[in-house]
Amino acid sequence: MPAAKTAMKTDRRERDENSKALKKSVCLILPIALILGGCAGKDPSVDQSAQDGKESPVSIADGTTTDSSIETQTDASGSRVSGLPSIDRSRSSSYRIYLTGPDPVSAARLYRNYRMGQGDFMTLEQKAQSNPDIRKLYGAPFIYLWGEFLISPNDIDWKAFRQAADSPLTEYLSSFAGSQENGPEFTAALEEIKKQDYVAEYQKNTVCSYLSQLLKREDFWDPSVFTQHSPAMTELLANLVY
Repeated sequence: MPAAKTAMKTDRRERDENSKALKKSVCLILPIALILGGCAGKDPSVDQSAQDGKESPVSIADGTTTDSSIETQTDASGSRVSGLPSIDRSRSSSYRIYLTGPDPVSAARLYRNYRMGQGDFMTLEQKAQSNPDIRKLYGAPFIYLWGEFLISPNDIDWKAFRQAADSPLTEYLSSFAGSQENGPEFTAALEEIKKQDYVAEYQKNTVCSYLSQLLKREDFWDPSVFTQHSPAMTELLANLVY
């Protein structure tokens, strides 16, 4: 009997903990849903909140009419003050909260099924009837770049860069300084690097910022300057579209 009582207490404790966890998930996601849902205008929005490794709460806003525009006013001192609009209690919003798998695909499938149920789901091919460019999305990769620069400090061999500070290539890079916003900073950093046996962090960031801007210029590439090619670079150049 004592063992049975202990088991019953354990089961009750587990149920209470699961109930508390579910309530906590709903309390965490509902404020987020209210904020993000209001940004959707009249269209439903979906939000996937923090994942616990097993399941993830997802909210869908049903055609909310909440106004999330920013209001800007002028105070007594003449300063411009911006903020969210006051709550209009005459408006209402409704949300659906689901528990799905802890991955974006589960949330996407749930939202797709929701739109199908609402009768407003369209395939890409249907959308392409009015916008043929949509067909370019079929099989296209999505590439994300993080950070401010196209070139980061980890992409450069700084010992080799410092040793080549007086080379013709570096002189070519410096020739654009007069027309670049951060050109003076690059020139100053380069002169400092020539006198040092190291490259400081701020100098690395200055160089990376300058080179990242150069790579965006249409007149940057000059075959007469960049004459040394690795096998990989040669292959890329052969397929380059100008």
